Amino acid sequence: MHKFYTYKELSKKLSIPQSMISRYIRGHNLPSEYHADAIIDFFMKSSIVRDYLGKLLSRGAIDEIVSDNDLLEILAFISLEKARKIDPVFDYIVIINDISSFIGLRIASQLRAKVIVGFIPPLVPPGADLCITIGQYINSLTICLKARNIGKLRRSSALFVHPLTLPLEYSIHVKSKLMDFFGNIRILAPLCNSNLDDEKIICGFITES
Repeated sequence: MHKFYTYKELSKKLSIPQSMISRYIRGHNLPSEYHADAIIDFFMKSSIVRDYLGKLLSRGAIDEIVSDNDLLEILAFISLEKARKIDPVFDYIVIINDISSFIGLRIASQLRAKVIVGFIPPLVPPGADLCITIGQYINSLTICLKARNIGKLRRSSALFVHPLTLPLEYSIHVKSKLMDFFGNIRILAPLCNSNLDDEKIICGFITES
């Protein structure tokens, strides 16, 4: 977090005690709606964060984004609060086993939801009983899950946290496939471009076009 602001600076700008901001950002406590909106609004308007993200995205440096703990903390906080606004009760959080899965795990922990982890072959977990192929031909992607009791899943709601390393255009295909297994499925993208026009996707941090 200190790459962008110290907790003392955030406290002064937001009129929220340093200790509370630290617990919110690190996922130790859930903020009130008022505090959550204030923190999200601050980061979304922060030229420091936006410019830094813009430079990384302009050169396609996704690896630098997913390896930046300070940035992942911000994206996790914003994504969690956006998910809470849509539906504070999900039965499952579906994530892909990559470095950005930290965001989905944070959401699952705070919403007290069960986690289903997807693996991209050849990293298939032993006992995987559900493989989903998304897209066609060279642009296809296969995700394998350990998902017991499919009948129970069809009565459940789930949030798929789109990995930062996967192009966002896959999200629609992901949803259409997962709808075969869950009663209700929502897609959350921690990082979206402002030109994205899709009401079916919950966007976390929104960058400039």
